[in-house]
Amino acid sequence: MSNLFDFAFLNDQMLSMGAVNSVSELQGLLCGYLSGKQAKVGPEAVLDTAAWRTLAVEYMELADFDLEEDRLALFDLLLEKTRNALVDTQLGFQPLLPSDDVGIVRRAEELGAWCTGFLHGLGRSGLEGSDAFSTDAADAIKDLAHIAQISAEVDELEENEVYWFELVEYVKVAVLCVYSELAAKAPKPAGDAGLVH
Repeated sequence: MSNLFDFAFLNDQMLSMGAVNSVSELQGLLCGYLSGKQAKVGPEAVLDTAAWRTLAVEYMELADFDLEEDRLALFDLLLEKTRNALVDTQLGFQPLLPSDDVGIVRRAEELGAWCTGFLHGLGRSGLEGSDAFSTDAADAIKDLAHIAQISAEVDELEENEVYWFELVEYVKVAVLCVYSELAAKAPKPAGDAGLVH
């Protein structure tokens, strides 16, 4: 199913279901949620397939639709590929965005939506006020909030495609920074050091 992990395909499938948000925003939500879960331990740290399906269907406002199993399997694919990418030691993680042959305005809108989703996911993950961030991670989150409002800067992006690639790379690094920091905060119960989230 790896060849199905493509923005255009997944987004078209989501829209055909009646989704109100794009697959970029949904993946952002997933990344934020998985990041926040890293600071937990035990069952609270795990996002299983059933819980993810429920969260995704609710966020995309698809709860009133009778979705076939093959449609729900697309949410499973998104979970599997995204979770694997976040822990990839080769830093293979990339936000799920339109391809480079799509207009810069559309790509910018989707990047903004991705960051919006990430912030929502982080907020819904159960992080508590005591889960303070380092200066670097806090700055990264602030920057992602700014990028979520990117539509105001599209003119600059149109004039400089290189800036676009740098911006996407920055989002990638910022997300991995937050994810890694929260993973490091997770309590390590005795005898459970190998627990995979």
